[in-house]
Amino acid sequence: PETDLNPYFLSLFSMDGDSLLSKDVAYVVFPIIMNMLLKLHKKKDKDDTYIPPTIRKARKILGKSLDNKIEIQDVCKELGITKSYLDREFKKYYKETPSHYRNKKRLEIVCAYLVNTDISIQLLAEKFHFSDVYHLSHTFKKEYNISPIKYRKLYRFKSYSL
Repeated sequence: PETDLNPYFLSLFSMDGDSLLSKDVAYVVFPIIMNMLLKLHKKKDKDDTYIPPTIRKARKILGKSLDNKIEIQDVCKELGITKSYLDREFKKYYKETPSHYRNKKRLEIVCAYLVNTDISIQLLAEKFHFSDVYHLSHTFKKEYNISPIKYRKLYRFKSYSL
């Protein structure tokens, strides 16, 4: 199909514009390239979804305060928003609640400690502000389908060669 871009695109394939082979190749390649550009544009639009600055900041605060005892309510107060607004908007843009995000990030660090240190699960629970060992274990098992003790035994001192 003819578009306004076809003459410019054709000129890339043929210096004189009269080469039949070049035009044939251009008409095959042009729709493919346009389709790829369209897909890239759509992907960019999806990645650049507008997220309100307060929601971005809340996520940043939660991600940086993993070993501090900061409550979701404290984040809301700092940003001047309600907890229900934060929960609703956070889930809308990040597909999880703020507390799940915070726990998920804490558990990622707990995993590293389990594999690389001998720190007890009790101390890890305290360090990352889980109410007790049971709460850490329950949350860990819910997220990873394995207990922290089994996780440590399974992944401890494993060396992977590339």
